[in-house]
Amino acid sequence: MRFKKIILLIIITLVITFFTTKLYASSNILSINVNSFGSTNQYIIDNNFENKNKDLLRTYLEEAKNKTLKLSELSDNFNASRNYNNVYYINNNPNKLIEVDYELYNMLDLSLKYQDKTDGYFDVSIGLIIDEWKKLIDRSEKNITLEEYKSKVKEIEQIPVIKDGIKLSKSDDKYYVLIKNGVKIDLGAIAKGYSIQVVDNYFKSQNLKYYRVEGSASSLNYGINGARKGNYYHIGVEHPYMIELYGYFKIKNKNLTTSGDTIQKNTLYGDFMHHIISPYSKRPENNYRIFTLITNDAAYGDALSTALFSMDESSMKKWTKENNVEYLAIKYDGEVISNIYETEFVQLNDKFDKKPDVLLSEIYELETIFTNNKNVNLEITLNNQDEIRNYHLINSELNDDEIKVLNETLDKIKKAKYKITNLPKELSSNVLVEDIKNLLNNLGYFVNDEKEKINDANLEIEFMKYHYNKVEVKDETSKGLSETLKNWLIISSVIILLGVAFYFVGKNQEES
Repeated sequence: MRFKKIILLIIITLVITFFTTKLYASSNILSINVNSFGSTNQYIIDNNFENKNKDLLRTYLEEAKNKTLKLSELSDNFNASRNYNNVYYINNNPNKLIEVDYELYNMLDLSLKYQDKTDGYFDVSIGLIIDEWKKLIDRSEKNITLEEYKSKVKEIEQIPVIKDGIKLSKSDDKYYVLIKNGVKIDLGAIAKGYSIQVVDNYFKSQNLKYYRVEGSASSLNYGINGARKGNYYHIGVEHPYMIELYGYFKIKNKNLTTSGDTIQKNTLYGDFMHHIISPYSKRPENNYRIFTLITNDAAYGDALSTALFSMDESSMKKWTKENNVEYLAIKYDGEVISNIYETEFVQLNDKFDKKPDVLLSEIYELETIFTNNKNVNLEITLNNQDEIRNYHLINSELNDDEIKVLNETLDKIKKAKYKITNLPKELSSNVLVEDIKNLLNNLGYFVNDEKEKINDANLEIEFMKYHYNKVEVKDETSKGLSETLKNWLIISSVIILLGVAFYFVGKNQEES
């Protein structure tokens, strides 16, 4: 019996020690949640390493909360404020010079600078267009017909983007803004990042080092992590087609910002849409699923991730290279592209466990007469990079040799992943191949809405576009246990094994 009591005492001691350690560590990690910008910001200070007065740190957290709530109120474009002339007030008073708080003025000033820097891809003045797309995101095919949907998209395309629609000025330490008719300011793509940077700057001004400033999951600023080797925070990157974590960044004293289409999204009659709207096409662009940036400033990162999300891949790569921006982007086909040259990224997984809920490909039916006066009816499937994904000869008047040339040519273009608007000269080896090349180039003009360039006299072409194919996929893969639960199971197993071992040792000694 004596040994059984000893075993029980050891187990209780281990459990108490474990909980005491956890509770002690938790009591030295101070945090505050702030409901703002339509989500929740969280600010965390690790006093295990700061070693400062806790009441003082709580004062810092309260001040950070107050700063955030003020910025959220200033940037609100849905509700009036009792305290400030906020964005809602400005939007409802066009052509009127309005005095505003410095922080709102500064947000707008940065927005205009970022608009210029990103060649117009970041534009906070297109709130009317954004609002209409958000309304469509909230609709379903049960309450809008195809004709109504098409009509609504045409209406959105007619909403003008006002050039120089926001005017800022200052005089005698006072700040003013004026907007033109047709402008609706929407700071949703910068306000949260701006608030994160304001809090980060405030913490630094109080000589804090061990902290995290998190704007939900999209805008994250990190100080240094005293609990990990190298003082890095490990920030996970999820892949929309993977169950397990794709990888993680090792971050300290940096900002990490992510834009994506995985939350605010919808599909109507085959068209996939999300909340990030291009100022140029006036619609959501389907270039990437997730776009993550590493910068030194959260406001810059927030604005930039929005702008880059609407750029095509070649423009985005050119811009990020010229401006020395680190990024990791996940495309719609699951391919990961990146420009990481300073920050360390650790890849954990490369297996696709999920399938996309939307297959982003456009199918075009082409009816044409080639120069040999033979009718050809083709179906061409393009991905969102204007590359041939698949092709199918529906019917034709071509002979067997000509069909063979047609298939070989299209297969070569497909395998080489040529863009239909950029076919190489070496394809033009005979008359039939030249016809195929001209046909695809004209398709490129059609896809890119450059119909005035379709002028090949040798080809009589009719185009018919199919919408995106929606793929319904049930994820039947079993979910893995969380890391916390795994750790608990490991610790519990160790304690049980120790208890069993002590029990049998004691029993053997009693018997002897």
